[in-house]
Amino acid sequence: MDDASPSLPEYIRVDHRGFCWWCGQLADSREHKYKRSDAVGEFGGGAWRDPIVRVTHGGKEQRIQGPNSQGLKFGRSLCRRCNNARSSPFDESYAELMLYVSDNESLILNKERFLQSTIFGRHWKEKRDDVLRFLIKHVGCRLAEERLAVPRSFDRFLDGADRRPSGVAICLNVRLDIVEWERHLREMHGEVPGSLWLGEIDVRYDSSTQSLTYASSHMGVGPVRFSYEVFFDHRRPVTNLARNKVRVPLLRNVPSGLFAAECADCKMA
Repeated sequence: MDDASPSLPEYIRVDHRGFCWWCGQLADSREHKYKRSDAVGEFGGGAWRDPIVRVTHGGKEQRIQGPNSQGLKFGRSLCRRCNNARSSPFDESYAELMLYVSDNESLILNKERFLQSTIFGRHWKEKRDDVLRFLIKHVGCRLAEERLAVPRSFDRFLDGADRRPSGVAICLNVRLDIVEWERHLREMHGEVPGSLWLGEIDVRYDSSTQSLTYASSHMGVGPVRFSYEVFFDHRRPVTNLARNKVRVPLLRNVPSGLFAAECADCKMA
């Protein structure tokens, strides 16, 4: 039987001992929780005049001063070589994807799909795999941050293996309620909204075998969300980024019209 608990037993935790979970060298580098270009795109470059408030676990507030803030980074779980030179192609392909999605938001919302070949040309398969490697790198750092095991299939895929890590499901989706919230702020209040999202992690384990079975969370930039699940029983990998035509689920956590109805600025006007 799987048990889900925010307070995991120590036998589920893993001590990475200060070594890079990817290559095993000394971990002397901190990966960004969100790509730096995403933070700059949402809130601007340089020092932020008005610190951004990030709500952490338990409702605690953390003030972020700029895109290089330590609060936007994981702890040291990678070496500098893996975090920089080895993974730079992943970062570049991911940045290309995000720029296209941002510039074509209305089109994607209307059609609920896009073609990766439109972004990457005839080499879209190679670029797609680099995008997935960027996301797998993020997931690996998140697992290491939570003191959880990082599947060895992550290493092989990041090292260039064609086969995606087994047991990992990744989905690019768009949150319609955040689209609505951003539109309201722009049209009614002349504000340029920005947001970054990092979901709480759901971890499950089998107490009878004392083994980790499942972990899930998400990372988001504005209304764009990358949701992921890791099944440690090695199921077939699943992602809506596998094919050229990417079908984009449009999701909503907040009912339509609620942001406008509850807007404090509108109530004060």
